[in-house]
Amino acid sequence: MASYLPNELLDAIFSQLSTSDLASISLVCCYWQGYAFPRLYRTVYVSFATDLDLLATRIKNDNGTSPLSIVSNLQGFVLDEDWVAKISRDYQLVGPFPQEAREQYFLNPGYPLGAEVSLPLDFTQTFISHLADGGIVYWKNSSDFTPRVDSEIHETPDLLHYSVTFPEIRWDSIRATEGWSGLQHHALLYTKIQLVPSQHLTAATVPRPKYLIIFASQCSFIAVFGPTHEPLVPRWYACNIYDHGGVPPIRLPLKNYIPSYQPRNIAPQAIELDVLISLDYEIRLFGDPTVSSNRTAPIIQVDLSVEVEVEDEVEQTIPETIENEILESPIFQSNQFSLPKDNIGQSNPCARVNPDAIIFPDFVDGWAYGDAAGIEITSCSEEYWSISYRSSWINDLENQNIRFELVEPIRIAPSQTRLVSMILTQTKPLATPNASLTLELYLHSETHSLRQAQTIVITIPIRNHPDVSQLPENAQGVLLTYHSVSGTPASAVVLPPPNKTSQITSHSRILLALHGAGVMHTHPFWISALPRPEHAWVLVVQGLTPWGLDWREASGADVCAALRALVLRLIGTWQEDDYCTPHDQVSEVALPNRPTVPVRRIPVIAIGHSNGGQGTLHLASLFPDCVPALVPAAGYTSARLYVPTQASRGSLFADATLQGIMRASLQGQDGDIVAGNLALSRVRLVHGGDDENVPVWHSRERMALIKTWNPNADVKEFAQAF
Repeated sequence: MASYLPNELLDAIFSQLSTSDLASISLVCCYWQGYAFPRLYRTVYVSFATDLDLLATRIKNDNGTSPLSIVSNLQGFVLDEDWVAKISRDYQLVGPFPQEAREQYFLNPGYPLGAEVSLPLDFTQTFISHLADGGIVYWKNSSDFTPRVDSEIHETPDLLHYSVTFPEIRWDSIRATEGWSGLQHHALLYTKIQLVPSQHLTAATVPRPKYLIIFASQCSFIAVFGPTHEPLVPRWYACNIYDHGGVPPIRLPLKNYIPSYQPRNIAPQAIELDVLISLDYEIRLFGDPTVSSNRTAPIIQVDLSVEVEVEDEVEQTIPETIENEILESPIFQSNQFSLPKDNIGQSNPCARVNPDAIIFPDFVDGWAYGDAAGIEITSCSEEYWSISYRSSWINDLENQNIRFELVEPIRIAPSQTRLVSMILTQTKPLATPNASLTLELYLHSETHSLRQAQTIVITIPIRNHPDVSQLPENAQGVLLTYHSVSGTPASAVVLPPPNKTSQITSHSRILLALHGAGVMHTHPFWISALPRPEHAWVLVVQGLTPWGLDWREASGADVCAALRALVLRLIGTWQEDDYCTPHDQVSEVALPNRPTVPVRRIPVIAIGHSNGGQGTLHLASLFPDCVPALVPAAGYTSARLYVPTQASRGSLFADATLQGIMRASLQGQDGDIVAGNLALSRVRLVHGGDDENVPVWHSRERMALIKTWNPNADVKEFAQAF
């Protein structure tokens, strides 16, 4: 919050600076406030607006430099501090409770509390947990915070990092008997968030707090309670548990939490909100503590940051017959896709575009390398909107050659984030090597507060590659887009064969690459690690998320959809029986203008690492005709064997019927029932003899099973970790 200083101190700060220095300060304010330092200038102390005017006059009288940028920026910083959200430095913690990997999605996040929560909490209450001495755990107070620099949201302002551990638990004994799965547990954290209004604004001028913006990383769920302490069933919001970059924050509407939300004649008071955070330790999230931190006690690492978004005064007084308002997102350059989101949207946005989630194909020789496009939009208002396509331009000229059509009608609720799926069609090649595409989408209000349609303008740079045979070997590939499960737009990276061997012949192959857990398929490190043999088209798939969903169900269908998109581009025909099924009831495709090639199908070789290694084993077991050869590296056989489920709460069911239901639901995660299909495949298992993440016995066990039917199958094991 801005603090007012006397003129003497203000003059002492600025009088020693030359005009060029002041201009530099202004430049930094203008270009870096929303990028590298979104909150740096919120700590700058400025004086009253009259002092800013005097400062502007001094700059102008010096050499005619325009004072507008520094004045507008400094005044903007004062007005930006209408409300401030502060997280309490004190918190209470209860746990640990035994819980299995990913079991939190089927249980009450507020455990050990009931489904209905009554505040204030009774911190003298104890709970049962067989992990603790005596089988009892209790609430404990803490105010310890440790810095952390490896989180995707570490640049978020006012970040608090919780490093939660339970050193009183005999973790070494638990691990000695239960293995590393015994370390997995659940805990519950309680803290408070205070919303503080600006002290220099009157009751009539202070805007209403509209949204609480929550950045929560590597926790599972979070719930916020208002000042009225009535028993209620909390609404739990999913955190960014995997710490993915580009995940939009939680937007919590505040009108249901603030009693004085409506009245304007009362000076606003600070508001205190209660917060519960569900914490879950998993080996896959935080690693083996003996390896990652050289200690036996597991640590849950959680990042939390909050901001307040106020209601814009223009939005409160908007007329019924408003002209169409254009809400422009930034023009994204190719090197700006990782910029912070603080610069997205205008002062009165109805929707925001997430640039990290834009799905758009590369172009090759002027033609789009895919027929799918997707724009992720988050509602920033209390309106219900329907979205429709309006028009597009190429380099600011009206575009008639590239057309877009929504896959289905899109309706977006308040605070909701949706991926707008579109079909891309093209009639003529793009002539310019460097171009930008501008899309216009209509927002139609479904409420009475705003009758006129609004427009979102999105500008996307186009990467137009030369012919695939001319791509350098060190290129990061071509982005292929396609429609995946339920018409969802998705992307994969295609690495063409090197040394001018891209022509389709009987030697052509598709090398299907499955990434490990938490690895983005477009990451340069992963792409550069892949082999590039001649005649091989490397297809780097995502599986819908960087975690690949263990390459099961929807994720496996996404792999097949990506494979179909590439096969159609290479030979123009697709038959599901020759490959695998995307589960969209399209079993056969033949393009009307397909290329003339000497083959009717292209053999597929699958490779993968860690989670991708087990995905390779799984897909090849299900579709042995599609994947006749595979090289899984450090892959585990099944999730249940990688992290056993004997400590799950579901395993403690006394009812045999419930036990049977649970075991049947987990059966799909096992690959033993179809592993025999690998007997006739060419399998090359690669594993480190001292792997610290995936034990080597997984590959040995799978090889033993395969050798039961095919003694010629082989395994390559390295003495060191791999």
